[in-house]
Amino acid sequence: VTSVLINVGIPWSQIDVVDGTATGWSSHLADATELASYSALFFACGLDESELPLSAQARDGLRDFVEAGGNIYVSDQAYDLVEAIAPDAVEFFKDDAILSDAERGYPVEDLPAIVTDPNLAQTLGTTSVPLRYPQIAWAVIESVSSDVRVLLRADAPISLHDVLTDVPHTIAFDLGQGKVVFSSFHQQAGALPQMEAVLRALMFEL
Repeated sequence: VTSVLINVGIPWSQIDVVDGTATGWSSHLADATELASYSALFFACGLDESELPLSAQARDGLRDFVEAGGNIYVSDQAYDLVEAIAPDAVEFFKDDAILSDAERGYPVEDLPAIVTDPNLAQTLGTTSVPLRYPQIAWAVIESVSSDVRVLLRADAPISLHDVLTDVPHTIAFDLGQGKVVFSSFHQQAGALPQMEAVLRALMFEL
């Protein structure tokens, strides 16, 4: 995520990095004073899930941050954070009450996706992009509520033979005065150039 931010012109001096793989990362979300110093928070895939579900203080702190005008970007296996603060906005695959249960995506090298958001299509200069999910167990969305913008749609293979058809892969929605952006894919080794272009464009959503 930091490389994407730098690529869109955010100075390194304005970026604070908290190691989400380290114990205690969620405690920052319960500190309203600390959160108020940021305009956007980015949650990458790979968070230490031993701190999930979030404590009530952390959950309420994150939701209050967004509702007060803050923005968050969440990717892939960090999806439980979206579920925690906006459970009615997104229907993730399988049981929402079970942590990580939506992480059923099957590896796929070249998945054609449709850019369904006109603004994103204009920014990218195309209405279709290929997606690559080289890792097993990426988070799958089934559907979204009517007030959620779907930015990318594609099929979602969940096994060698089973596929969910035409489901959201990247979404954005307002929560109070702030915004939530979620993407099933993320910056990683082997990401396609088109995926990186989408991620750069998403930064301007925040």
